Amino acid sequence: MQKEKLQIAGLLHDVGHAPFSHVFDGFFTPKVSHEEWSQRIILDGNTDVGECLSKSTFSAQEIAKLIGKEPSNPRHLHSTISSQMDADRFDFLLRDAHHTGIPCGYYDLERILRTIKLDKDDRIVVIDKGKFAVEGYLISRYMMYNQVYLHRTTLCFEVLLKSLLKRAMDLSKDGRLETSVTPTFGDKPIGENMDLSTAEYLTMTDNEILRCIRTWTKSTDTILQDLSRRFLFRKRIFKPLKHPQLSSNTLFQKKERMNEVLLSHGLDPSYYLYVSADEARPAYRPYGPQKKDQENAILLEDGTEISEVLQSLEKLQIGPITLISTAEECRKDLEEVLK
Repeated sequence: MQKEKLQIAGLLHDVGHAPFSHVFDGFFTPKVSHEEWSQRIILDGNTDVGECLSKSTFSAQEIAKLIGKEPSNPRHLHSTISSQMDADRFDFLLRDAHHTGIPCGYYDLERILRTIKLDKDDRIVVIDKGKFAVEGYLISRYMMYNQVYLHRTTLCFEVLLKSLLKRAMDLSKDGRLETSVTPTFGDKPIGENMDLSTAEYLTMTDNEILRCIRTWTKSTDTILQDLSRRFLFRKRIFKPLKHPQLSSNTLFQKKERMNEVLLSHGLDPSYYLYVSADEARPAYRPYGPQKKDQENAILLEDGTEISEVLQSLEKLQIGPITLISTAEECRKDLEEVLK
């Protein structure tokens, strides 16, 4: 019974992702995460998912609790679905390593599964001989984020996609976007801070957005047309800028001059320049005062948190990512500004 419950929760835990997955997390509905959308979809008896669950051995409430951020009972089931060592992470690292051909994502999953067990408090713990397999998994995750998921070419395509959607939203807000090619959630045209029902949220798909982008390549709005063509035809795409190590303050002081350069090329900086200076964040969150960290900490059999024994784990950092992205033809001119 518990196995079937886990399988259902595992299959449904990401059903709330927006089109293009993480790219649009929080883009249309910044106050509602994809995890919360997953729960809403599961709990809504009018969705196909909700209807199927109504015929299941398990209630929608039971499944929704397992995929939420708050711990639920049984404790180990929630950890299997949502933790720093959950089934989703175990799966996507190996799958992505295979499909990208990058060996750094591989780790010894079978060894980990053979060396974990439940303690008296219903927590998943690692027996001593398995700690190095877990270390290998955490290092793989660290390397995949830094080399694949946060690769600047990937991020620049995401910036381009968001820029063209932002232009479409701005035009829609002003009533200047052709209604026949306006992506809609139900009957609501795309916008910021949208208040959507579950039924409305589920109407938007990748194909709907791609259909609109194809049509926008012939738009009468030159900015929307240009951005759509760059994205769809992969010509004059957005590129990352090479830049010296600059403080955030210096970087944003130079942004005004970068704006001027773009305007001299006839490009609106609102859509053709992206500047972000994110701080590095831990690749593994050690046991800390926050309840979430306490629940997600990876513990050894004697209750010791793993980074106390393998202290190198505390030094694993994702980023920092300073990304400056712009139209390919302007890259060299903007790099001169940054020197």
